Amino acid sequence: MLLLGHIDKGYRPTEGDYTLCDGRVVGPFESARARDLFGRWFDNNADRLFAALDVYEGTVIGEDYRLLRSDEWSLETHPFRDINDVWLEGDNGQVVFEMDYGFSVVDPRRIVLVDGPEFRERTRTLRPASAPPAKFDIERADQLTFASGSEHHGEIVVFDTGLKHGFVVGWRPDSRHLKDIVGISRHDHWRTAKQAAERAAREYVPLAAQRKNRPYDNQREALYMWEHSFPSDYRPFSDVSEAQELAARICADLGITPPNVELGRATLITRSYYKAGHVVLNRSMLDNHTLIHEVAHHVVTRLRLPKEGGHGPVFAGTLLALMTEYMGADRETAIDNARERGIVVNLDVETRLEQVIERRRQNLTAPLSPKI
Repeated sequence: MLLLGHIDKGYRPTEGDYTLCDGRVVGPFESARARDLFGRWFDNNADRLFAALDVYEGTVIGEDYRLLRSDEWSLETHPFRDINDVWLEGDNGQVVFEMDYGFSVVDPRRIVLVDGPEFRERTRTLRPASAPPAKFDIERADQLTFASGSEHHGEIVVFDTGLKHGFVVGWRPDSRHLKDIVGISRHDHWRTAKQAAERAAREYVPLAAQRKNRPYDNQREALYMWEHSFPSDYRPFSDVSEAQELAARICADLGITPPNVELGRATLITRSYYKAGHVVLNRSMLDNHTLIHEVAHHVVTRLRLPKEGGHGPVFAGTLLALMTEYMGADRETAIDNARERGIVVNLDVETRLEQVIERRRQNLTAPLSPKI
């Protein structure tokens, strides 16, 4: 329950609000019953109602303070011991009360009932909002303390970055994207950060992603299912050096520079990925299948195969060639399953890669043509 504004200053109350006798507007109430009950109890005592900000900044003092709340059936008061600023240094305008059950962070507009109020000049002022980093990367020491799907797109997260930025509320496209997270706000206290994140999950609208000059990756999810639908020799690695060894072997057979293979940060929860000559493996996905999938992206990039969506026909043909050669995949079953599932596989690319691998193994230099 908040002090929303004043009718003399242009605020227009809604049906769920209550207007005090002095023109201040209180709300929102969950029902007409709660609104009417509030008016019956407190309208004649409007001179004892103040915003939490007024009490914190010392504009209003008194012998007893109480926070007010409303619900469907009753109005209750909750006494508190003291007003604190221990978590406000560099924060963005939240008031911290020490309640009987511990500290409570409240909206500055929250209503406070003051017994025997006294008025005086303001003695302190809440600090202004802290600017968040426009974009930030997650480091190994940073801890994810909150995550919620955004109603508009992506995910709202809170990371505890320690002394670097404090608690940072940000937005990211999905749970695996850990670079260039968009900063929304920063906080010195976890509870204010969580409140801001919950609000952002409802209200934050990401900027439209910049269009990239590349085709839409329209068979990505179907391809993930397809590559697990046919027999192959799955083998987990004992450490990342084995993954690097297989990547080097594949690339040596094709005559290209191998990617750097590394383990992802502990916060890389769901997936592995390839980016700019680096294969980053999720710690729970340290196996030959995942490695070959990511190396297939590297092969497509290094051999300058036809430009298309990231998991399009050229990638599917490349992946099939590598899985057949280095995992003993059942090629005929893979092709049959692709037809049934609507996966388009560029078999010309697959055949050409097989030929290159065979010729290089026979010490016959046969670099792959940039155009297939």
